[in-house]
Amino acid sequence: MAFANPNALGAVISFYFTDSTGSIGAQGSFLLDGYAQSAAFMNQGPFNGPSQMEGTFTFTSSGPVGAIALRGFTNERGDFLMSTLPVSPLMSTPPVSSSTSTLPASSSKDTPVSNPIVLPQFADGGGWTTQIILTNPYDIPVSGNLQFFAPGTTGQTAPVLPMSVNGVTNNVFSYAIQGRSFVRLVTGNSFQNVQVGSVQLTPGNGLIPAVSAVFSFKDKGVTVTEAGVSAAPAGSAFRMYAEISGSDGSVQSGLALANPSATPVTVSVEVWA
Repeated sequence: MAFANPNALGAVISFYFTDSTGSIGAQGSFLLDGYAQSAAFMNQGPFNGPSQMEGTFTFTSSGPVGAIALRGFTNERGDFLMSTLPVSPLMSTPPVSSSTSTLPASSSKDTPVSNPIVLPQFADGGGWTTQIILTNPYDIPVSGNLQFFAPGTTGQTAPVLPMSVNGVTNNVFSYAIQGRSFVRLVTGNSFQNVQVGSVQLTPGNGLIPAVSAVFSFKDKGVTVTEAGVSAAPAGSAFRMYAEISGSDGSVQSGLALANPSATPVTVSVEVWA
């Protein structure tokens, strides 16, 4: 975890760890001086987390700070691989009502939605595995369903794919996440050839977890690459950095698109040099 304070005034960062049940474990705080930067693994100071854990890390700051998270993995031959992890903003817990569950109207970004959230790419089989990580940014439980879709063909709706996830094969996977906690869904590398497509998550109570994925590829039993991505909200206009370079095209940019609705859409792509 890396923090940077862009202000002259120091910021107090308070944090705590949460396990899979939502229970708070180790906690603490530290001062990040003005214009200072701090980076450390979770089991190092100032965090001093447990040596073995799987859960969430929550922090608040007395002033605006920048933060990024990285996931380190030492593979089967001792190489250290790094991929990114999302740092999701905390959401205000909605008031409980007997008739509906809504969030304050003054915070439109927290408004519950029933539309599916789409992860435009997954890969499984042929050495590929995708870990889908759902993190609950609320203090109350969230739930919903998750499905895998094939790429589809022109003029036909993409079919739902039966998948092996966490050792269970099904067409739809339900999730229930305790407040401040997480769920990790790992595909089973169960196809002989690489199977790709998209993932759609439909929230059951209108509250959306933060959705991210880690792609892993094994060659002859050795994990040779990992990459982390976050699911972005669906929209109609985007811009990204793209690069193709090297005499053999050794640097390439890829783009995955997924349509979460049953209605076909037309996509226009422009490349500006």
